[in-house]
Amino acid sequence: MNHEFDIFCHNITWLRKKHNYTKKEMANLLGISIGSLNKIERGQIPPRMTTEVLNQACKHFDIPIHSLFGAHLGE
Repeated sequence: MNHEFDIFCHNITWLRKKHNYTKKEMANLLGISIGSLNKIERGQIPPRMTTEVLNQACKHFDIPIHSLFGAHLGE
């Protein structure tokens, strides 16, 4: 996997933990299954993931999309 996807996976996990969301809550917020969220948190991009996941994360956390891929959040 490429570096940007590694950063994305880290940042989704970081956002969930920073805001104290359960995996179920975060999956619902992103519009994905818990299984897909688990894959993301393990550093894998689910095969059916759409850009809507990115839109939902950016909208909910009020961050620009490039923040999900540019650098590790929280560092």
